[in-house]
Amino acid sequence: MAARRSNAITIAISILLACALWGYVTLTRTYEDDVDVRVVVRPPAGQTIISNVPATVTVRVRTSGLRIANFRLFNEPSVCTLAVDEQMPNDPSMFRIGNSSLLRELASTLGVRVTGVSPVDIMVRTGTPEIKSVPLVISHSIECRPGFVLTAQPTADRARVTLKGIRQVIEPLDHWSTKRIMIADVHESISIDVPLSDSLRSMVDVMPKTVRVHIPVQQVAEVQVNDVEVQVSPALMAQGYVARPNRIRVTLRGGVDDLALVTRSDVRAEVAELQPYGVAVPQVTCPAGMRVIATRPRTIQLARRQPL
Repeated sequence: MAARRSNAITIAISILLACALWGYVTLTRTYEDDVDVRVVVRPPAGQTIISNVPATVTVRVRTSGLRIANFRLFNEPSVCTLAVDEQMPNDPSMFRIGNSSLLRELASTLGVRVTGVSPVDIMVRTGTPEIKSVPLVISHSIECRPGFVLTAQPTADRARVTLKGIRQVIEPLDHWSTKRIMIADVHESISIDVPLSDSLRSMVDVMPKTVRVHIPVQQVAEVQVNDVEVQVSPALMAQGYVARPNRIRVTLRGGVDDLALVTRSDVRAEVAELQPYGVAVPQVTCPAGMRVIATRPRTIQLARRQPL
């Protein structure tokens, strides 16, 4: 019995060693394969890029299976930087990064043999940049955990950002947005670093690249505000109308911390127009981030003041 166990262990070890040897031989062989490589085009000093430049190129590499597996599974290829001012211009504002230059720079960046690239060359147009300041818009899709609420719109640590590009591109832009914030199950206030949108990456340079965004979240609560005075519009007051009763109770829903600071002066109830039979529903306004869920009484009566 012991001999059989020993033979089984020996066979298993032999199989593992054979698999390891096969894997080593396979990965050390030379193969050709395509990998995607990010490229960044650097314009000449004092210029900016005004044409669309591909964010990635597809590179045909010839190297060991181990290097290809590393590119695909573990470490993305390094970003390849292409300097426009090192190329011969077709005219003062148009540059062509030819196939030979692309192959040379990609081979230097990747450290492997490069046999082809798509696209085969890159055309780059440059121009004199201008600078413009525009408001920042925070794009978001935030879902709170049940029982919690977003008490205000997310705010960034700056209200405006600076755009740099040619006039034809940046002149129509009246704002710039962050990349969309997508967070679920939020149950407390948080502050996060958010990149700015790069939708015009090759044509507009945006500063800064990231902003700090505060997302205010609180637990939901309700509070009753008593004795809120009902105001009658000046037009109705001029006709002698008064509200009966002239005070109501308002129930608000919002963040627990914000509600703790609410006073009667923060809530306003007003009747702006006369309804049939003198019955009116007061229009109630409250601080931002809260909402009115009930008033008591819901309706009031408008009556003419008796002359003295």
